[in-house]
Amino acid sequence: MDRGRFEKLVDRYKDRIYTFAFYFLGNREDAEDATQEVLVKIWEKGDTADPNHIDGWIAKVTRNICIDMERRRRRWKS
Repeated sequence: MDRGRFEKLVDRYKDRIYTFAFYFLGNREDAEDATQEVLVKIWEKGDTADPNHIDGWIAKVTRNICIDMERRRRRWKS
């Protein structure tokens, strides 16, 4: 993914990603970590996403990363 397109996606979606992650995970630190993981995934795999459905792709990536983080957190609590 080229830098310009990535920066546009970050500007457009970072607040939405953070808001969803905060709602799902329940604390600021985990939401910030999840947001960073999503942004890395966008940088690495964003070219594989259909540009006409980028909203849904980013939402799905965000949800999956939050689920993975919640699973890891539960394992550490056990």
